[in-house]
Amino acid sequence: MKIDQIAFGCATLHDVEYAQQFLKKFGATEWSEDHVVASGFVYGEPAMNAAHLFFNYQFGVELELLCYTEGPNWLSRKLHPGAMIVPSHIGVHVDAKAMKIESELKIVQEVYTITHTNPVIAGKRTYHYKIFGTDGHVPFDIKLIERMNVE
Repeated sequence: MKIDQIAFGCATLHDVEYAQQFLKKFGATEWSEDHVVASGFVYGEPAMNAAHLFFNYQFGVELELLCYTEGPNWLSRKLHPGAMIVPSHIGVHVDAKAMKIESELKIVQEVYTITHTNPVIAGKRTYHYKIFGTDGHVPFDIKLIERMNVE
């Protein structure tokens, strides 16, 4: 496996703008965005949530800024008061077989995306995300990402 995505969580959309301006100094000038609604489980409890995602591909790896806008989510435990931008996760694209991986790490969120607003994705594919919490051992959680084409 290789790291496909490095993500940071932002408390608000204003914090996303701040992060983008900071990263622009290092060459991250082109961003695409997507608003995603997903359904599944957060800490083992059924949940639906929505997030605004911003992506940059200029570093040879997908850089993501993630801001949840609705519903329970695993990232809220990292976004304590005063935290504007925090390490979120390292993502790896895998196939359906790899999504069945067993780990001693706890699954903190597992969802299937329902809708996307990005025209490159909307109506063409959805995703299955499985996020393993690292319980503070390292700053980034681990996210397995399965791309599923819409039939």
